[in-house]
Amino acid sequence: MTEGTIDLDRLSLDQLNQLKLQEEGRLQSITSRYAELRAAHASFAAAKEALVQLTESSSSNNEQPKKMMVPLTASLYVPGKVKDTNKFMVDLGTGFYVEKSAKEAKEFLERKMKLIHVNSENIMKAIQQLRHNVESIVMAMQGKLVEIRARQEGQRVQREGQDSNAPFSIAHLDIFCQYLNTSPMNCTSNIFCPLYLAILRTKFFYLLVKALRKCLLTFKNLV
Repeated sequence: MTEGTIDLDRLSLDQLNQLKLQEEGRLQSITSRYAELRAAHASFAAAKEALVQLTESSSSNNEQPKKMMVPLTASLYVPGKVKDTNKFMVDLGTGFYVEKSAKEAKEFLERKMKLIHVNSENIMKAIQQLRHNVESIVMAMQGKLVEIRARQEGQRVQREGQDSNAPFSIAHLDIFCQYLNTSPMNCTSNIFCPLYLAILRTKFFYLLVKALRKCLLTFKNLV
């Protein structure tokens, strides 16, 4: 196990559940960050497209003022004209603006888009790793649950096997092993012993033997 990794097999079910919640919280947070970056990328891409359209249309109109709708709010606009399409105010963030030419503004937007794209790829790798971690934890929790259920089932079967009222108990297995000239502790020497040991320890076989004994008693009475 490398440094910084967690051995999931050594954790209890409660610890695995806490770790799962922790990783899911990190996954949700970083996924929200990824969505914000993609939204910012889309905003810069729209700004670049508007810049290109404005400069191209102005050059084709022989430097005539370009008519446009100036937004005052998200739903309120006023008509306006752009006289100089080579000067733009670029938002640098935190309320700071700087005047740039069309070429400089386009280069600025492209740099921002490239930076966001690189950060988005790094975050996507982190998201994939977190998803893998959550899946691994879920698989470990499922394994723990199967182990707990198997242990409980084994204890239940063992109690039933030790029940003196059981129609066919481990004592009968001793007789069966003696019949095969084998020992119950070394019954692996005969292929039938492990098979019978597995079958005799199930409730279904107990009920089956009980029904057979009842049938034999009934047949004996009839004879």
